[in-house]
Amino acid sequence: MAKGGYQRQRLQQKKDAERKARKRARRNKVAAQWAIGIAVLALLGTVLGVTLTGGKKKPLANPSASPSASITPSPSPTPLILTPHPRHPHCLAPMSPPRPKFGFWLATAYISLGPGWEKGLEIMRRTPIADYAAPVVVAGALADLAIGLAIAWRRTTRLGLLAALGLSLGYLVIGTV
Repeated sequence: MAKGGYQRQRLQQKKDAERKARKRARRNKVAAQWAIGIAVLALLGTVLGVTLTGGKKKPLANPSASPSASITPSPSPTPLILTPHPRHPHCLAPMSPPRPKFGFWLATAYISLGPGWEKGLEIMRRTPIADYAAPVVVAGALADLAIGLAIAWRRTTRLGLLAALGLSLGYLVIGTV
């Protein structure tokens, strides 16, 4: 064995171990990105499904259309008593489902224009559109603000949710390119 051969061999083993560790870390990172992407798409699909159906389940079949449907309800031992909701004593009807939370979108708009301004500019300056960093950060914050306000106002909640879905998909595509 040549002089210093053992040291060279140990150095080569160390380099090989580091190379394997980098490959493993890269593989784990890619796997995590795929898992997050799949989870986001599943969540967005659920939001889209709820948004398009209005949160109502569609009936599977019409029971009166089948000739063998002869189900009669059994008498209830205690009658159904409608009681008012504790927060809405004037209302005996079932309550409508709660509106989606819009605070997330308003908070991201506030953070983008407030305490996170410098960090947003720093991130955008590392992209190919670095010359337009400030307008892009402002546009993103205003889009978040508009979506949050649209979701907060009941008449435009559905439109706001669709816009949120579209913007989230856009962020997903832009973030992976």
